[in-house]
Amino acid sequence: MIGRLLRRRRLPRYVRRGGEQVHAHPLFARDCRVHAFPLRANRSALARLCARDFSEPSRGRIQIEPLGDRVLVAVAQLGEIGSRDPTDGPKGIVRELDLAIWIPVARVRRIGHRRLVRRIGWFLPWIFVDHPWATIAGRESNGLPKQVTRFAVQEDEHGLERLVASTEVLHRYAPDCRAAERPILELQRGEALPKQARDPVGLGRSLVGGGWFPQDGAGRLMLPAPGLLGQAVDIVARRRVPLLSLKQFRDIRFPERACFQAVSETPCRAEAVHQHGPIEHAYRLTIHDHDSHRILEELGIGSPSPERGAQTLDLEPGWRVHFDFEFSAGRDLWRWR
Repeated sequence: MIGRLLRRRRLPRYVRRGGEQVHAHPLFARDCRVHAFPLRANRSALARLCARDFSEPSRGRIQIEPLGDRVLVAVAQLGEIGSRDPTDGPKGIVRELDLAIWIPVARVRRIGHRRLVRRIGWFLPWIFVDHPWATIAGRESNGLPKQVTRFAVQEDEHGLERLVASTEVLHRYAPDCRAAERPILELQRGEALPKQARDPVGLGRSLVGGGWFPQDGAGRLMLPAPGLLGQAVDIVARRRVPLLSLKQFRDIRFPERACFQAVSETPCRAEAVHQHGPIEHAYRLTIHDHDSHRILEELGIGSPSPERGAQTLDLEPGWRVHFDFEFSAGRDLWRWR
């Protein structure tokens, strides 16, 4: 506690200015409606993403591994987002719609050829958001790679029917290529699922590729470290799971360098779960391939076309949840000094 207070005093005071779009945490979100679907990816590709954002910048001090070969494709409709800070809280609230790729990951410790799971969490390499304030705050405060996006949403009595996310892209890298708004991800509802496909246990097993225990890249089980039990209690009792991110800012003098870089962990706590249940219909995801947005390549899905086209994939049975949550104060697991 004393060490934390000393570190706080060493930090410069944040300068509050007019038109501020980054409010102080903790942040709350109410009336959140999420549709989440597992999607098979390539585990080696996911491991490369984790190495790019965590182990390589920290020079191996932070080791993050994907828990399996699945990611979650999640649509989140957030009715109210605000601050609980005594100064920023009374200023007001915003709403947000986002579509993100969630990778279940583990912070591991290596002992010989084995990897012990110290903690588990989420890594979000792609987040598309419709509100600029949410984009700026997510990037600046938490290092989440949010992008401003325009959504076209169709809903009916069965819920989400179709969603198209479009953002500014460079379709092909070339000196005369102009950024233009193009579709990046599309969700389309299909036929009703049989009841046996609507299974919460099946959803959990899908996230680790159909097995009960996470494996490393060589197929060996990743065993739990002693600290993982404490986190499991925290997840069950407090419904709190951290988000892991690389927070960085490009240097003004040496643009190939970062003037600030840190691997951060932000706790996300579900405060109240109002409703949840299986999604009763099948869904398909179309990923549009662009030079500036190589999602297919980064997830190791299929074979991206040199023409930079699109690929449509069948999503596994999903789950919906209506809840409130809080982003509380996070911490840096590693910071460049």
